[in-house]
Amino acid sequence: MKKLVAITMVLFLLACVLPMARAQQDSASKSPSSVSEVAADDSSESSTSPETEQELAQKREQLLKASQALQARLEKLELEKRLLQHELDAMSHADHQVGHQAHHAEDHAADAKLKAKAAKDKATKAADKAKQAKDRSAKAKALAEARKAKAQPEHWGQWAKQMEKWAQGYEEWTESDEFKQWQKDMEKWAQGMTQAQMRIRGGEPGPVPDPMPVMPPLPSMPAPVAPTAPMPSVMVPPKVMRFVENMPLIGAPAGIAMAGLNPSADEVTVGKPGRDIEIKKDETGKYVATTQMNFVAKAQPGKPFVIRNNLGRIVLRPSKDGKSDVRAVIRGKAETSAEAKAKVEQVAMDLQSSEKQYYMKPVRRDGGKWDDLNVDLFVTVPPGIQPDVQTNLGSVELHDLEGKIKAVTNMGAIKAVNTTGDIELVTKMGSIEFVAPKDLSAKLSIQTKMGSIKSDLPVEISTRDMFRKSAEGTLGTGQGNIRMTTDMGSIQLRWHSPAQDSPVL
Repeated sequence: MKKLVAITMVLFLLACVLPMARAQQDSASKSPSSVSEVAADDSSESSTSPETEQELAQKREQLLKASQALQARLEKLELEKRLLQHELDAMSHADHQVGHQAHHAEDHAADAKLKAKAAKDKATKAADKAKQAKDRSAKAKALAEARKAKAQPEHWGQWAKQMEKWAQGYEEWTESDEFKQWQKDMEKWAQGMTQAQMRIRGGEPGPVPDPMPVMPPLPSMPAPVAPTAPMPSVMVPPKVMRFVENMPLIGAPAGIAMAGLNPSADEVTVGKPGRDIEIKKDETGKYVATTQMNFVAKAQPGKPFVIRNNLGRIVLRPSKDGKSDVRAVIRGKAETSAEAKAKVEQVAMDLQSSEKQYYMKPVRRDGGKWDDLNVDLFVTVPPGIQPDVQTNLGSVELHDLEGKIKAVTNMGAIKAVNTTGDIELVTKMGSIEFVAPKDLSAKLSIQTKMGSIKSDLPVEISTRDMFRKSAEGTLGTGQGNIRMTTDMGSIQLRWHSPAQDSPVL
C-alpha cells in the first residue's frame, strides 16, 4: 500500500507540473516575437519619440528576466523529474528483491513441511512401538496383580518395568541392520535346505546341510525377581525308557517294494538276533547300508500318539485291522561298508507308554550325530488315536485320516490328503499341500509369514505386507478346525480326486 501511494503521488505531480511548465515555455517562446514586433513598432516611432525607445528597453529587460526565471523553473522541474524517476527505480528494485525473498521463503516453507511430515511419521511409528511395549507392560502388571496375594508385589512391579524396557529393545533389534542381513542369509540357506529335503525324501543319505545362520543376539530378557513366589505344583511322572534294538528284519530291504507288514502280537522285545542289512554303493562311490525295524505300537484310542524323528520322513495311514503297525527304514552312508553297517546298527527305538500318551522316537545308542544317517517311519493309525508327529529335518505325509491330528516339521514339507477333523499343520521352513475331500466340513485358517497361498477351495486370501499372507474360509457346516502355518514356504489347497490316491505300502 505504501508503494502504491508513492507511485500515485509521483504520477499526480507529473500530471500537474509538466503542463504548467510547457505553458510557460510556450509563452516564453512567443515573447521574443512579441518583443520584435514591439521593437519594430518602436523603431517606427523612434524617429518621433526618444521616450518610447527607453520604455522598449525596459520591456526587453523584463522579458529577459521572465525568460531566465522560466528557464530556471524548467531546470528545477527536470531535476525533480529525475529524482522521482530514481525513486521509482529504487522502489522497483526493492519490489523485485521482496518477490525473490518471498519465493525463497516459500521454498523453505515447503522443505520445512516435508521435514515436519517425516518427523510426524517417525513419531507415529515410535508411538506404535511404545503402545506395544505398554501393552506388554500392562500384561506383566496384570500378572503381578494376579499373584499379588501369594507373591511379593514389589518384585513383580520391578520385573514389569524391566519387561517394558526389554520390549523397547526388542523393537529396535528387529529394525537393526544385523537382523535384516540375517533374514537375507536365511533366504539363501533355505534354498540349500530345499535341495537337501528333496534328497532325503528320495531316501538318499547325504551330508547334513550347513547349519542355520546364527540369529543376532536378542536383548536379554529379565528373569523373574520374585523367587519366593509360590508356583503351582506340577506332578512329573517318572520317565520310563526302553530301547527296541537289534530287531530281526521282517520283509524286504528298502531298495525293494515293501509288502504288507508282518507285526507281532506285541512290541518286539529287546534282543540281539541281528538285523539283515543290505549294503550297496551309490553313484559317488560311498557305501549305503539299509535295514528296517517292524513292530506294533501299543497306542490307546483317545490319547496322543507322539512320534518324533531327527532326520527322515514320517508317513501316516489308517489301520485296517485296528493295530498300529510301525516300520522304520534306516539308511546310513559311509566311506566303507563296515562304517555304514555300524551306523545303522547304532539306531534303536525309544518307546515310552503312560496313561497320558504313547511316545516313540528313533535314537542313537551312542549319542552320536545324525550325519549321513536317516530314518523313515511308516505308521498305520487305528481310529480314535490322536497323532502328534514332528521331524526336525524331513517331510510329513497324512493319508485318509480323521480326528485330532498335529503335524510339525522344522525343515520340510507337509502333505495331507483326504484328511479331516481338527488338524494343525505347521512347518517353519517348507511347503504345505492340503488335498481336501469333496465333502469337507471345516473352518480353515491359513497363514504364511514369507511365501504364497494358492487355493482351489473357496477361501478369502489377503496380503498383510510384501511377505505375510493369510486365508480364511468355512466349508460346509464348519464342523472341523484346520489350521496351517508356515514361517517360510508356500501353501497350496486343492480338491481330492480318486486319481490322487497313492498305493498302500
